[in-house]
Amino acid sequence: MRLMFSLSSIISFFKTHNFRGGLWYLYYHMLNGDEKVYFFELNRVNQLKDIQINKHLNIKGYKNPTINDEFFDQLASIKGKKKAIYDIKVINKKNDWLFIIYYDSNIAGWGIVTIGPQNHRGLKLTMNEFIIHSCITQNKYRRKRVYTTLLVKILQNMDNKNFSTGYITSKLFNSASILAIEKVGFSFLKIDKRGNFLKRLLNKIF
Repeated sequence: MRLMFSLSSIISFFKTHNFRGGLWYLYYHMLNGDEKVYFFELNRVNQLKDIQINKHLNIKGYKNPTINDEFFDQLASIKGKKKAIYDIKVINKKNDWLFIIYYDSNIAGWGIVTIGPQNHRGLKLTMNEFIIHSCITQNKYRRKRVYTTLLVKILQNMDNKNFSTGYITSKLFNSASILAIEKVGFSFLKIDKRGNFLKRLLNKIF
């Protein structure tokens, strides 16, 4: 069962990335999984109006998303039905938000928001803090400012919900992600040492 799910997760990964880009990401992730951590104080949210975004894109946030929501069929066609159902279950279990960004009525990308108080992979979120993670841009919508627009609109949404601080991370090798994060106005906080994935795997085996 676990092997089958791992296989479906790998298939889903390559469905949401182009094959070459997916291999590139996995290769560098195995070499070094260290991450840059950034933060954004929402008392600066008015500065976001100066960020150039794609005005053809609209965002919708889903709290407690279900397979009956209007996005599900599209998401299932992208990820595979089993993986989409599993991801929704995880989002609900963790009390997260799912933010989906649309180009017309088509899914262009998405991101997940985890809210505090809780510990997210070593980052201790307090009340009124959150972290944006698991962001994906659909291949055909790349180079259309989808990621930048997604980040801006999530920050604006969370400000409307009276949150104070947002966090986000990026792998050190992911220069495109880092460029968008810094363009939006996130400030660098620290580097989280995740280490060499292959070395950690071998240590667990032996």
